Amino acid sequence: MKIALIGGGACGIYSALLLHKKYPNDEIIIFEQGATIGKKFTVAGNGRCNINNIIDDATKYNQPCFVRPLLDDFPLQKQNQLLKELGIYLTELHEGYLYPISLSGKNVLKILQQQISNCPNLLVKTGMKLIDYEHKSNNEIVLFFENGEKIKVNRLIIVTGGCSSPKLGSNGNLFALLNKKGYKINGLLPGLTALKTKEKVKPLFGEKIRAKIALLSNNQIIHQENGEIVFKDDGLGGIAIMNLSSIIQRNKLSNPAVNIQCLGDDIGENDLLKINKTIDNVLWPFVGQNTAQYIYQKANVKIDNKLSRKDAQKLLWAANNLSFTIVSTYGFNDSQATIGGIDINEIDNFFQSKKEQGIYFGGEVLDIDGLCGGYNLKWALVNAHYLVENFK
Repeated sequence: MKIALIGGGACGIYSALLLHKKYPNDEIIIFEQGATIGKKFTVAGNGRCNINNIIDDATKYNQPCFVRPLLDDFPLQKQNQLLKELGIYLTELHEGYLYPISLSGKNVLKILQQQISNCPNLLVKTGMKLIDYEHKSNNEIVLFFENGEKIKVNRLIIVTGGCSSPKLGSNGNLFALLNKKGYKINGLLPGLTALKTKEKVKPLFGEKIRAKIALLSNNQIIHQENGEIVFKDDGLGGIAIMNLSSIIQRNKLSNPAVNIQCLGDDIGENDLLKINKTIDNVLWPFVGQNTAQYIYQKANVKIDNKLSRKDAQKLLWAANNLSFTIVSTYGFNDSQATIGGIDINEIDNFFQSKKEQGIYFGGEVLDIDGLCGGYNLKWALVNAHYLVENFK
C-alpha cells in the first residue's frame, strides 16, 4: 500500500510515524509544500514548545462533543507515553503547561526528523504543492503537484494547516480545492491572536500584567479567566487575550469588550493608604509604571503622598475596571490557530471522508481548534493516534 500525507505539520509527522509502526512494509510519503517540515514545533510556546497540558479538557476546544470521547480513549498518560517512545520527555512549568525538558522546540523537531530518517519506507518530499487530486476508486487516488509531478497512491491523508502563520507554511491554499470537491468549509477566521482596541494604548506598549479578565458581548459576561496581558501599540496581546480572540471568533460575538481587574480581590483601599505612607504611586507594587500612570489618569487622581480615602477608592475602582472596546482581531499573519475548516460532519468517526473512501482528514484542516496551553499540539497527537488506530 502507498500512503500519501499532504502536510508536514505536527499531525502529519505524528501520523506518518505511527503509520510506519503499524505498516512497516508500506510506502509512506509526507508531501510538504514548504522547504522543511514541523516549523510550528520551533515557535510554539515562544520557542520552548508547549506541547501538551496535564488536563484533558474537551471544553478547551470548539467541538467538545467530538473531542471528548477521543480524549477519554487516549488520555494524558497514554499521550505522554507515546511522546516518550518518540524521544520527547516532558516537564510541567506552570498552570499545567507541559514542555520538553530541553525547553527547545528546535530539539523536538530534530528528534522527530531523526525518527523519520530511521524509518525505512517513510519519505519526506518538500517543495511539493498539491494542486489537485483525482479519486479514481477506493484504492487509487492520483495526486497532481504544481511542479508537474503526477503520483498514484492508495490512501490520501490531508493534514495541512489552516490559514494561520503563513510564514510557517500554513496559508490555507488547499481549502479552495476542497471546496470545489464539495466539502463544506466553515469559518476560516484568525484565532489565538491579539485584539485591537478603540482606546489608545500606545503609551502602555510592552508592559505586562497578570490579571483577572472578563470578555463581554453586549455588556454580558461571556468568559472569564486569569492570565497574562501584554499591551501592544494598538491593542492587547498575551495568552489570556489570545484565548479571548478565539472565543470572539468562534461565537461571532457582537460588540465585544474586555474588562481587566488589575488588583486582586484581597487588595483594598486600606492597603493602598498603607502603601502611600512610603510610596507616592501606590500602584507600583502591582503594575508597570506606565500602566500605573494610565490608571491614575482614568481615576482622575494626582500622584502624591497624601492620598485621601476617596482617592484610594477611585484608584481601586479604576484599577479593577479597566475597560477596552474591541474593534477587531489581528489577522492571520499574527494568528496561531485558524477558526474553522472542514466541517466535522464531512468525516466519519475515524476521520475518513464520507464522500471519498480512502481519503482522510486531520490536523488544522478540520474545524477543530483549541485554546492556548498546549491544547492544539495535544489535539494533533490525539488526532493522529486515533486516525492511525482505525486506519485501513
